Amino acid sequence: MLNCLQIDARLTLGNTKKVDIVIQNGQRTLTIDSKGANTNLYAMRGSKMYSDDPNRFRAIAHFRNQSLSDLAITPDVYIIPATEIVKYTYSPPGGAKINQLHSTKGNLKGLVDKYKKAWRLLTAAVK
Repeated sequence: MLNCLQIDARLTLGNTKKVDIVIQNGQRTLTIDSKGANTNLYAMRGSKMYSDDPNRFRAIAHFRNQSLSDLAITPDVYIIPATEIVKYTYSPPGGAKINQLHSTKGNLKGLVDKYKKAWRLLTAAVK
């Protein structure tokens, strides 16, 4: 999809910690962490899902309980600024190093509606 939007992106192939895609445009560098979810998008966990870096995004592919082996399935894709995820993140008590999107932290439906297919955030950021 990034190629279709004429965004020059590079896969890190696991060579950088927590960054899967790098987009460079002149002086600005964007990083994207990707995550897949098959069942409940809202219970998706990840260590440090959020960041205060305005150039960092989270791309979430949600397969809506469909078989991951079925190549005809197209996931819903959410492009979320890492700075926004903290508003919807819950860290369990007891020093756990896990964060998850959680309904008690805010209106998750609003998050879903706002960031579903939000490719415009990336195109605007690289201009």
